[in-house]
Amino acid sequence: MLYVIGVDISITSMKLGLFDKDGNLLSGKVIPTPQLTTPGTITIGLCEAVAGLDPDHRASLIGISLPGLIDVTARVVRACTNFPGWENVPLAEWLEARLGRQVTLENNTSCTLEGEAWKGAAVGFINVVLLTFGSRVCGSVMLKRKSLISYNGSFAESSLLSSQPHYDNSIREQTMGATIIRYHCSSNLAKLAQEADAGNQRALVAWTNYITTLGLGISSLVYAFAPGLVLLGDLLASNTYHFLLPRIYQELTQCVQQLVSCEGLLIRSCTLGNRASRLGAAHLALKRLAGM
Repeated sequence: MLYVIGVDISITSMKLGLFDKDGNLLSGKVIPTPQLTTPGTITIGLCEAVAGLDPDHRASLIGISLPGLIDVTARVVRACTNFPGWENVPLAEWLEARLGRQVTLENNTSCTLEGEAWKGAAVGFINVVLLTFGSRVCGSVMLKRKSLISYNGSFAESSLLSSQPHYDNSIREQTMGATIIRYHCSSNLAKLAQEADAGNQRALVAWTNYITTLGLGISSLVYAFAPGLVLLGDLLASNTYHFLLPRIYQELTQCVQQLVSCEGLLIRSCTLGNRASRLGAAHLALKRLAGM
C-alpha cells in the first residue's frame, strides 16, 4: 500500500495528514508554526512533526504546501510570504536528507485548488479559477485539469487581474481583498452582509462597491481562462450566500459583453475548508513522485 503525507504550512499552524493513495485521511496532526519562522526552524519543526505523525515510516512521499513562490523544480522556495529569510531555500533537499522520504513543494493556493479538484467542489471540472480571501485576494488557475505554472515556476496569480489599471499593486490588492471591508466599515464580510441586508446605508454602499469590484475582477478571469467553475474560497458561506451570489451573477452579465462566455459558468464555495491544502499537497506528491 502506498502512503503519502500532506503538509500545509501557514503563518499560524502546520497541518499534517497521513493519507492512502485514494486520499483517505488515516491520521492528522496540527501544531503551531514556530514563532521564529526561519528556514532552519521550520525545517526542524517539520521533521519532528513528520516523525510524530508517521513513526513507522509508512509514507515514502511528502507534499508540502507553503505561502510563497516555488521554483519550477518544485524543490526550492524562492520566497515565502511573511516568513523572513526565505530566499532560494532548498527545502525539499533538506527534508529528504533528514527524513529519508521524497519531497515536493507547491504554493498553498495551488494546493487548495488541487485538493478541491481531487475530492471537493471542483471534481469533474476541466477549467477552474480559485480565489481565496484573507488580508488580500490570492488566486490559482487550473486548465485542462493542470495547474497553470509559468516558465520560472511561479503560479498564475489570477487575483492581480484588475479593472483598475492605474492603481499600484498595493491599492489594487486592497480593492479586491478583504481590506476593503475594514476600510469601509471596520467589519468582516459576514457582518457586512448582515448589516447591508438589514438596510444599513453605509454597509450597503460598501457591499455594493465590493460586489462591483469582485464582479469586474471575475469577468476578467472569465475572458482570460474561460472556466466552467469559479471557486470563491469560503466567501459563499451560508450567512452571505443568499445576498452575494445573485449579485455576482448580475455583475457578470453586465461586464461580460459576450454572454456566451458565461454559459454554464458556475460559482461555488470551496467545500473542504482548511483540509484542502494538505490534501492537495498529498495529491501532488502522488502525481509528481509516484506517477499516479
